[in-house]
Amino acid sequence: MPRCAYCGNEVDFKGKHIASCHDGCQNTLFLCRCGATNRVLANWCRFCGKEVSIHSAEVLTERNLNISSSALDHPLMEISLSQFDMSRIDDINEIIPFYGYIFISSKNKIFILNSLCNNILESLDFHVKHLYIIPQIDKRIYIFAGNDLYSMDLVRDFHLNKILSIQSDEEIDHKPIFLGDRFLISLRKAKTRLCTISHENGLSEIITLEDVISQPLKIKEKVFFYTKSNIFTFNCNNNSIKEINNLYGFDINLEPKCEGSHAYVLGNEDRIYRINMDNDYPEVFGIPHPQIVQANFDVINNRILISHSNGVLVTSVLGQIEWSSDQLLSNHPAYKFAPISFGQYTAFVMTHPNIEILYVIKRPNYNLVTSCSGNFSLRPIFYAGYLYTITDEEEDLKMRVYSL
Repeated sequence: MPRCAYCGNEVDFKGKHIASCHDGCQNTLFLCRCGATNRVLANWCRFCGKEVSIHSAEVLTERNLNISSSALDHPLMEISLSQFDMSRIDDINEIIPFYGYIFISSKNKIFILNSLCNNILESLDFHVKHLYIIPQIDKRIYIFAGNDLYSMDLVRDFHLNKILSIQSDEEIDHKPIFLGDRFLISLRKAKTRLCTISHENGLSEIITLEDVISQPLKIKEKVFFYTKSNIFTFNCNNNSIKEINNLYGFDINLEPKCEGSHAYVLGNEDRIYRINMDNDYPEVFGIPHPQIVQANFDVINNRILISHSNGVLVTSVLGQIEWSSDQLLSNHPAYKFAPISFGQYTAFVMTHPNIEILYVIKRPNYNLVTSCSGNFSLRPIFYAGYLYTITDEEEDLKMRVYSL
């Protein structure tokens, strides 16, 4: 059995490529192809010397998943979030898995945990109204805390370095986007100012708008966003803006999705629209799916996963129906969260008359694999062979970690 790269304890990977030293130091590890364990930030295997990456191990773990019917019977770990001063779902800003760590942010704090979420590795208090976490592939995380930008180096034990401050009484009202050499931010007071900012060039305004904008979305070399009346693209290479009328009722409160060179947005009558970003101006196409009500959706691996008032619908990105939940389950609302997808599996929460149930379905035949019940407060999260759920129980939030 492989031994932990931190403490030397034996670790059972149970056929996966990522595991935690459950009976020892609790740290997350990943396997090289040679079978040796490595620390999460390793670049070369400590045994064979070949180049390694936890991201490759994540892909292999997801690809080789074989979930049993008992996977959700008992959680591997159960944590009360009240220890983080989070007793209501509004207290949670976001939860981000990254490089074997789990980052949980509230409105003014960030907690860094191991992947089992039973060991707090770092706690940061910023005393601001808004926090945005932006992970980068180079083992670095950017944090916008109010109008201050910080860089966190995972290699240097979460060392935090303040990069710049935005001198303005406006507030950042959407998650900033990293463009490679600068950030795109939305500043809001009486109006909305879309700007870029960098340490070298400071703040540069792109456009000022009267209306509130949607969450901006980077798609290749462009940024896509919209207001109630207009649709915009910003070209990161030449800083140009293109604009067309929003005739489709795009919902600015629902974050748009992307796949390849296309954006996907919910519009009039809960219809999903596909926006081609390859040309100078955005081209909008309505996707021909059945009439649905109260839709929520995501786009993953060339599939559109739609939860709605009567269940779940899975289509291709062009709208061809692949599966509907009424082929397997009774019709009940499922629009509380968009479905998630990982490996060969799709998971979603369905609200029955007296209970909510999380279902895990296996493709391509869409067979029911396993399920569990609870008062789910946050969309389930899959990471590296674990499924994370947040449930509301007796004025407390419980995080459960299931090993798949």
